[in-house]
Amino acid sequence: MKQTILNIIFLFITSYLYSQDFKIIKGIVNDFDDNRILEFVNIYDKNKQYATSSDINGRFLIKLPLKTKIIYVSHIGYNTKKIKINRYKDSINVKLRKSIKKIEEVIVNPKAVTLFIDVAKSKIVENYSNRAIKMRAWFNEKITENDTCIEEIDALLDIYKNSYSNRRRDQIQILRAKKNDSVKKTQIWDYITFINGPYEMIKSDIAKYPKKFIVVALSNLNFLKKRHYKHFNYKLSIIKNKNGENEYLILFKPKSKRAVYKGEIYIDAKSMAFKKMKYSYDNERLEKVNSIISSTELDLNSSGMYTQNLMFNSIVNFKKIKGLWYLDNVRAIYSFNFIHTYYDYKSKITVYDNLRVINISSKNVKPIRLRNQLIRSMPLHKQLGSNKVNYIKMRGAIK
Repeated sequence: MKQTILNIIFLFITSYLYSQDFKIIKGIVNDFDDNRILEFVNIYDKNKQYATSSDINGRFLIKLPLKTKIIYVSHIGYNTKKIKINRYKDSINVKLRKSIKKIEEVIVNPKAVTLFIDVAKSKIVENYSNRAIKMRAWFNEKITENDTCIEEIDALLDIYKNSYSNRRRDQIQILRAKKNDSVKKTQIWDYITFINGPYEMIKSDIAKYPKKFIVVALSNLNFLKKRHYKHFNYKLSIIKNKNGENEYLILFKPKSKRAVYKGEIYIDAKSMAFKKMKYSYDNERLEKVNSIISSTELDLNSSGMYTQNLMFNSIVNFKKIKGLWYLDNVRAIYSFNFIHTYYDYKSKITVYDNLRVINISSKNVKPIRLRNQLIRSMPLHKQLGSNKVNYIKMRGAIK
């Protein structure tokens, strides 16, 4: 009887939430000084219940309850902006100012800089959880063809995250999912499938997988591996964050012809923990990288099709809770041209993956049963609607 009452209450609350009136806010984010488009910018409400990110064109779309009066716009290296909105305004242009960080010292000796990376790796067991934890997270995957959405999925995930002291695979279960069905149908699905989006986000945890975190862009050279340091140029700055605390900012870029990545690594100066990281393809090395699995690429080539890489960009953020650091959010964008020589067909495909952790618990943590786990190497949309997923069809914009 008690369980029945709880179920009724849950259904009432759920139906109430989905019956609320919503408004769609869209916009574009630029740099205040040079008007440069800003991608991967966070847009969210006060309680972070509704959130999205800007795409590679700086554009965003977010669905909010009508009562929402304020949204926040934040980005690495920029001051967070607070924006008032009203129920009648549906389009905004946002310009972010760079945050002023005092640079106290610059070290350009690569060997000296990589020592900081080595220390951060040696401190992983101290700085991150040494026991399994349970994480709840929102995951969004959006795929576009020539800037037109061809698939979009939102999912609420339970994640069983193993201790940072071992390298066992983390486990994922989909609790609830929504798919945008009002999208363009395309022939691209006849040739390519997209798999493992949530698992790729979890595996992007550089503290848990420092040797294997690069999962979308296929390259053998890892800028955090000691034996690969010689292929990159490193530069270190000692900076102060917005709270006046010291951070080490390590900039890196390709040195040898085999290296393909450039980016930024932020290390907390006090704990020597990895705090955040941003990395992308170097534009001059695009011909040396591949976002498509080799076997798939060979199959495509045999049928007169091939891909041309355009870009890859990933951001990984951590947050500190009671002295330990935890994965906070991961975002990745990769884009390529799909070309069919026989039919003179060319499309630009872009994949946006975004995972944001909303709750972390270390109590009563149990592995996810095998039958409930998200299946690897199977497209996400094919796993929706099963008896282990509460699947909700949704037309139009996704929250």
